[in-house]
Amino acid sequence: MIKKIRFLIVGIVMLLAIVLLISKPRESEAESLLSYAKAIVEGEEIETKQYSEIKTYLQSSEKNSQHDFLAGVTAYAKEDYRTAVKEFTSAAEKIQEQDDDFIKIYTYVLLNESLQYDEGEIEDFAENSRKALHYMAQSKEYRNNVDLCWRIASIFLENQEDNKQGARLLEEYVINVKGLKAESKVRLYGNIGQLYSIAGDYSAALQYCWRGLEFLESSPLIPNHSKYMSKFFAVLGDNAYGLEQYQAAIEYYEQSLEIFRKREDDHLVADASLALVNEGTAYLELGQHKKVLSVLEELDELIPKLPEAQKDDIQILRGNLRAQLYIDEGNLEQAEYELETAKELLNTDDVEYSLNKDVYLDYSYARWYKEQGRFDEALELYQQIVRCSADAGLGLEKNAYSDMADIYMQENNTDAYIATREQYVKVIELKNQQLSTDYIEYSEKIHQYYSLTEQHQIRKIIITVISVIGIIILADIVFLLIKWRKKSYTDHMSRLYNREYLTGYMKKNKKKLAGKPLSLLMIDIDYFKQYNDYYGHVQGDKGIKALAEILSESVRKKDLVIRYGGEEMLVILQETTADCAKDIAERVRKNLADKHISHEKSEVSDRLTVSMGIYTVYYNGEDIFELIEKADELLYQAKRKGRDCYVCCDIT
Repeated sequence: MIKKIRFLIVGIVMLLAIVLLISKPRESEAESLLSYAKAIVEGEEIETKQYSEIKTYLQSSEKNSQHDFLAGVTAYAKEDYRTAVKEFTSAAEKIQEQDDDFIKIYTYVLLNESLQYDEGEIEDFAENSRKALHYMAQSKEYRNNVDLCWRIASIFLENQEDNKQGARLLEEYVINVKGLKAESKVRLYGNIGQLYSIAGDYSAALQYCWRGLEFLESSPLIPNHSKYMSKFFAVLGDNAYGLEQYQAAIEYYEQSLEIFRKREDDHLVADASLALVNEGTAYLELGQHKKVLSVLEELDELIPKLPEAQKDDIQILRGNLRAQLYIDEGNLEQAEYELETAKELLNTDDVEYSLNKDVYLDYSYARWYKEQGRFDEALELYQQIVRCSADAGLGLEKNAYSDMADIYMQENNTDAYIATREQYVKVIELKNQQLSTDYIEYSEKIHQYYSLTEQHQIRKIIITVISVIGIIILADIVFLLIKWRKKSYTDHMSRLYNREYLTGYMKKNKKKLAGKPLSLLMIDIDYFKQYNDYYGHVQGDKGIKALAEILSESVRKKDLVIRYGGEEMLVILQETTADCAKDIAERVRKNLADKHISHEKSEVSDRLTVSMGIYTVYYNGEDIFELIEKADELLYQAKRKGRDCYVCCDIT
């Protein structure tokens, strides 16, 4: 009997040993496969052998959450987003609490991104993001991954119906999650403020700016403390400048710069340089020219320390600031030199660090033309600036209208002077409605109230009181902040993407486009100047809008339509051969003809027509702007052929 028991015990031990020996490799295999998946979701390439290992696992393993997740990651890497959505959805249904945190979190992160890339339904974005953040909050490894929080929240930026949702989710996260590091909280405050700012809720944006500063002041040991302090003060300066509170802006910029001057941290050089440019512009608005010169001297010392990608942007802005100063002082020859130097740098500027430099430079050119008495050139440029400034929220309209009215007065053009002054007055009236000199102080006081509610746990009562006061105050300052250098990727008039969007689009889709046929259509409205002159600019804008709608309706969802400039449109057709591109070009021509838009001044038709250049290649990472130049050359060949046609070049 004892022998039997001994044999039984030995048998059980051996069986356990066998199970352990079998499970150990399986666990090791699972860890390896997940490490491959982590590399993929971080944008890294993995070897063909590693893909084969995942494929072998998928063929032999049971269909649990890990199986479906890895299948989804594989499809995601191959940009088969429809399959990825299916697999991640299946994985989400099978997730267990004991599953790896990476799987639980990224199932929902990648499900949202796959839905976005597949242009599928987005109703579940918020719930998927909330679940991803829920699992992050439970994970010690991922809880403080602020970059991942931003990845989850920023997906809502393209959802125009509710682009505040990302900010709201991060608000819930930073308020409710236990175990967040101090640096994580500061970064989250900054992210929330940025999201609210992009969504147009500037009051909320400023609240989080103040909150971040207060937190930093109470926590001096936070890593990168100086960097965050400097950034928050610079953002406050930008908002004050947008409110035309130039002295307040200078004070905030000085606080940002003082942090840099004390530490001279190389990581702050670019931010400090931009703060100096903005501070110099504020001094210029106040007419304090000696202060501007002092700012320029300090800027000259910083520029050699800048990374190359940012150096040319700051040099352009510095040249523009110098030119403005010289124009104010009547030194037009030196102003011309600075403008021409800045223009040369702008023409070779490949990487955008600061946006809308071209508009600011054009404004300086317009002022220079005006001072030289070259009124026609100045007026043409001012009109262009008014449109661009209004679209991008740069706030140059008031000064532009004032200068234009001054020109018309000098020309004794009474009607034009009166019309322009009316536009100027409208801008002032709008500003008076929007701006309040007490806004920044009000924002700070509201923040103090908010802090008080947390300290005394009477938030509901205080918020009710503040809301009553706020309704009275906000009645006069709703929509009060002008967007100051806000990054914009959409052309306001046509609702198409603009040229600024193109670089990011190509970077994002580089792998997806590689090794596949890519067709570019460069499109131009025939005799558009004559159309504008005859029908007027309002009708001209309607013509551009009509073409924009036709192009959007004539291409697939995955294709990209851009207003490239003026009446020129660019269409990028993914995975499209030259023959397919020709079919789309014919569809555009037919759809435009069906609109029957009259054009009595056209020399090729009594209706609005277009000329097109079609350039097709197998894309292998070429500079997209070089390909655009090829398409543009073909467009001009089409014009030389007589217009209302297209010319195609296929080098595949």
